[in-house]
Amino acid sequence: MDELQNRRRYTRSKSGVAVSIDLGETEVARGQVRDVTVHSVFVETDFRLGVGSGCGVRISLEGITPPVEIRGFGKVVRVEPGGFCIDFTHLDRSSFEHLCQLVLHNAKDPDRVLTELEGGIDADSPSTLPN
Repeated sequence: MDELQNRRRYTRSKSGVAVSIDLGETEVARGQVRDVTVHSVFVETDFRLGVGSGCGVRISLEGITPPVEIRGFGKVVRVEPGGFCIDFTHLDRSSFEHLCQLVLHNAKDPDRVLTELEGGIDADSPSTLPN
């Protein structure tokens, strides 16, 4: 495990699922999830948002019945060529549960993800509201 991975608080899982970015009620970009944690998502897209920009996030989980959409809000924390990273600031309970399953399903080390989840949600994790 490299030094950067050792400093990460949450396990990243690779995923190529579809993601949409919204500003207000308007979809402004579509892309793919490069990697995802229970706290953040890196979106591969040519669209640009600046660091600190707030946005809506919709991750589409297709191929399951019924299809599931993880919906939340976040803030751009890093911009790179080819995309940007969003830290989640709000997810409803159902979306958070589906996000956890997405991370767990795609993790190289599912046991580590389970340990992170069993450790509880800290103050920096997205807020959730009951359904």
